Amino acid sequence: MSTRTAALFRGGAVIVVSCLAVSLAARAQAADRFSIERYLNIRSASSPRISHDNKNVTFMTNISGTNQVWRLSADGGWPDQLTAYDDAVTSFASSPIDDRLCFLKDLGGSEKDQIFLISGDGADIVELVNEPEVTHYWGGWSNDATKIAYSGNLRNTQYFDPYIYDMKTGQSLRVHEEDASYQAAGFSSKDTYLLLTKYTSNFDQDFYAYEIATKKLIHLTPHQGEVRYSSPRWSPDEKSLYVLTDLGRDFMNLARIDVADQKLTYLEDRNWDLQQIDISRDGRLFAILTNADGESKLELFEGGFKGKALRVPDLPPGIYGNLHFSRDATQLGFVYQTSTRPSDVYRWDIARAELYQLTFSSTSGIPRDSFVAPELVHYKSFDGLTIPAYLYYPRDASPSDKLPCIVMMHGGPESQERPDFAGTWQYYLQRGYAIFAPNVRGSTGYGKAYSHLDDVEKREDSVKDMAEGVKFLESTGRIDSGRIAVYGGSYGGYMVLAGLTLYPELFAAGVDVVGIANYITFLEKTSAYRRQWRVIEYGDPVKDREFLTRISPLNRVDRIQAPLMVIQGSNDPRVPQNEADQMVGAIKARGGNVEYQLYQDEGHGLEKLKNKIDCYPKVADFLDRYVKGRMTKSPQG
Repeated sequence: MSTRTAALFRGGAVIVVSCLAVSLAARAQAADRFSIERYLNIRSASSPRISHDNKNVTFMTNISGTNQVWRLSADGGWPDQLTAYDDAVTSFASSPIDDRLCFLKDLGGSEKDQIFLISGDGADIVELVNEPEVTHYWGGWSNDATKIAYSGNLRNTQYFDPYIYDMKTGQSLRVHEEDASYQAAGFSSKDTYLLLTKYTSNFDQDFYAYEIATKKLIHLTPHQGEVRYSSPRWSPDEKSLYVLTDLGRDFMNLARIDVADQKLTYLEDRNWDLQQIDISRDGRLFAILTNADGESKLELFEGGFKGKALRVPDLPPGIYGNLHFSRDATQLGFVYQTSTRPSDVYRWDIARAELYQLTFSSTSGIPRDSFVAPELVHYKSFDGLTIPAYLYYPRDASPSDKLPCIVMMHGGPESQERPDFAGTWQYYLQRGYAIFAPNVRGSTGYGKAYSHLDDVEKREDSVKDMAEGVKFLESTGRIDSGRIAVYGGSYGGYMVLAGLTLYPELFAAGVDVVGIANYITFLEKTSAYRRQWRVIEYGDPVKDREFLTRISPLNRVDRIQAPLMVIQGSNDPRVPQNEADQMVGAIKARGGNVEYQLYQDEGHGLEKLKNKIDCYPKVADFLDRYVKGRMTKSPQG
């Protein structure tokens, strides 16, 4: 064991002993509870990038209240903060040849990200792309760091065009113009090509290689119907592109595309989605993440995919992400978390097979062994479909207790509930609530067919899945059927409102965060570039107007019986404030019980710590008042 490794492990041991002491003290004073403010101050770290010379690792953490860019020595130590804004930094990318980096940031949650360049020492910040009314996406550094690529909807708010920005001249060149959304997705290994992604919907993409010298556009992924392509990586000789795709398959698998003839060859076939791949700059190493029933499996190969299997970190089952090889292929950076362990940044020394934990996200003094892991459960829905879900019970709950429960609905709907760390969930568990998080039909992670089972006219089948989940909860004998709340954000907010209107007898309360209330006004007012993507999932506001009107919760608001809390950001470009205003106004007009939390400096959800500390104690009190305090059965059933 190296000296650095031993020191790291000694430091880890001190932390464990300290947490044990605090935990014993906490259990000795069982009446004491940690406030929700403590849980909201639990930190996380993400997006590690190993520097060109392996000396530093740059990453993002919310230590200051919002995600900002920090940098530390690859050997560990105390990090330096490079950005310090009230608004969160949404992404960053390190230069391939020096310590400069580019980062993106919006204002007030508007999602109109601008592009900035920061010097290696963090002293100088320059706004490279300053178009305040334009939304930008990052597209990559060239390998010589003389250019960057990005995308923006300057020409037409409905569509994105790709650009190359010249660092020497300060000029941007639009490389392709079409009434469609093209996003820059990285330069090839020798800067011959810029990869472009044509984005039609969350389930349909295409890759194009833009040959920079000739301005020729090569369509790499011609196909019929909806096909997903993601995680592209160039081969060192630029002759091939490695991708994840579900072309002709139910799950996202690894394939190679030959640039010359666009031939696609699958390299494997597995019945789980591959989550991410990364390939070392020399093409020698492949890192693969598989999403198997919500948890990640990390594999590392030498000599090409399915070559010699190399050792990977021996960590408990959890969720990996942000795989990133160092330029010399000696190190692999990644993030890792579990339901009881916040996200942190790690470095894996491939040759030595040594793991270095580089960040140690604070749990705000809350004992780590007080956190609760879920059970993975399955239940049958109305048509016999099996629905996977995560079920959390409070740590000290007795099997004979009749517990209040919060049904947590994820957004998307093209998303998946996974056993990651959620500080607010752990707070509710400490407060005595069970938590139930189903992956109803329409969720990703269980195959293409499963994700399409809620399309357009099938929308309310997913709401039926949620209702059947409540029946499953009742069958456990551990949940008080009169004390069940439903809680969700974005599309999950729609599920809250749909549940309260379609199944008013099932829920004691609801919490809707930036949810869809009226599909017609939502599709009319959401950002222009998002409208075409959402129409494919939800339906056309002209062609499907009668159907969308019928399923909109706003038009069944008279059926809501339970108290409702609505949380909204004024600058939300996805689900605009008008959705919350309509629902709150309609409930109030009928004399219903609704509480409205509106934040002027937020967008699609709450990002700023000060707003979370203002809002979430109110949510907790709301749930205690209308759910936990609504005793319908004795504790012994």
